[in-house]
Amino acid sequence: MISRFLDGDSGTENTTVTPGGLFTLRGSKIKIKGDNPECGVYFVSTDDGKHYKLKRGYMANTSKRVGGIVPALPPGEYRIEIKTQFTIGGKDLKSPRTIESGFTVRC
Repeated sequence: MISRFLDGDSGTENTTVTPGGLFTLRGSKIKIKGDNPECGVYFVSTDDGKHYKLKRGYMANTSKRVGGIVPALPPGEYRIEIKTQFTIGGKDLKSPRTIESGFTVRC
């Protein structure tokens, strides 16, 4: 589950996203792990469903916190998605599972 999105530039929580700025996600079992190319953090447009994947490395990547730099996004509203093969216990899932935010952010 993704419980919080903190925008590092504006300091807002679960409301604003700043393209090119830092962000931190908080949640449970959200670590990005696995060899499937789908694994990663996505910003998904609520208008057209287009997925924008975080392409750079992660500043933080634990089961409770993931952080990085927001990709270039056109103005609009987005929900956050994580695709990961991570599980508690150390054995990766065979295919990625998807974790979605229960909130949207706007840029």
